[in-house]
Amino acid sequence: MLPLTENDDARFIALARQLLDAAIRGERPEEVYIIRIGQWFDVKWRNFSGKVLGALPVHKRPVTIPPFPPHRVLTESHFSAASGSEAFVPSAARPLHIAQPSAENLTRAISRVSPEV
Repeated sequence: MLPLTENDDARFIALARQLLDAAIRGERPEEVYIIRIGQWFDVKWRNFSGKVLGALPVHKRPVTIPPFPPHRVLTESHFSAASGSEAFVPSAARPLHIAQPSAENLTRAISRVSPEV
């Protein structure tokens, strides 16, 4: 599910694959999104929902979709659990990262896209 591209660090992708596999085995989700984001980001994005007054960061629960601007999304893939199998198959889905005002990001809970979260 996580292909290696020419710009990737092979060791990082191997580690990311291990983490993804472990999360899938442990959580047994019905769907998985894999998103490649251009440019560096760090732990500050964890639970980040957006900004108020154009500057103050807001970190919310329930979890919202991280408001990465769509131009930073290099690829976005969606997979659904195959019935009767532990495998996942590519499937169509609306993009998670869309252009919208930051105030709207504050209310875009992941549970609206994936009810099992």
